[in-house]
Amino acid sequence: MITVVAASDFYTALLGLVFVEGDIISSTNITTTFYTIFAILSLDFALWVSHYITHKVPILWEFHKIHHAAAVLNPVTAYRIHPVEKIVQGICIAIILGFVNAIFIFFIDGEVRAFTIWSTSIATIGSNFYANLRHSHIWLDFGSVIGRVVSSPAQHFIHHSTAKEHLDKNFAIVFSLWDWIFGTLVIPKEKTQLNIGLANNEHLEYSPVWGLYFTPFAKARKLFRSYVS
Repeated sequence: MITVVAASDFYTALLGLVFVEGDIISSTNITTTFYTIFAILSLDFALWVSHYITHKVPILWEFHKIHHAAAVLNPVTAYRIHPVEKIVQGICIAIILGFVNAIFIFFIDGEVRAFTIWSTSIATIGSNFYANLRHSHIWLDFGSVIGRVVSSPAQHFIHHSTAKEHLDKNFAIVFSLWDWIFGTLVIPKEKTQLNIGLANNEHLEYSPVWGLYFTPFAKARKLFRSYVS
């Protein structure tokens, strides 16, 4: 599978063909700060893109359905992800974060690194931590101003809602500004009672553990056959 390192190497080679000279900026705490900021933004955008794709591509939606089949939201729901969707996420991260890495690697003379906690990038720590928070069962709204930049648990409740007006809205992982830019943002005006899950009791098809893993393949196969027949 494509990796961030492989993608970075590929992009760096392309930059070498376009630009005569690299390594024009010395590595300092300032470059580390800028790289950390861009790494956080690009990782979050990559996850937004993969989330958007798994909703918009019908075959991939069959695999993402197991996440939406959850009848309640809690931090564990964040890890209810099919392995096929993880592959899609990995590809999107490699393509987008790999490009950002390549720019810094090519133009910075010295080590390119992000700020870390216990040797782990704060971009990764922050994304994983917030994934748990936004799947909270508690209705927590950040308001119309902050809500345009950072996604609240209330906004993610709307994403999981079965209401038609909430379909394909609020894809954000951390930064809702992507939804704001691409027109998929819905900010709640007040606390509302929402039904979450899948329509027509489809979530019942994913109740056994084996159903979570194998039912999406069966549904995707059936869908694919309908396309080619």
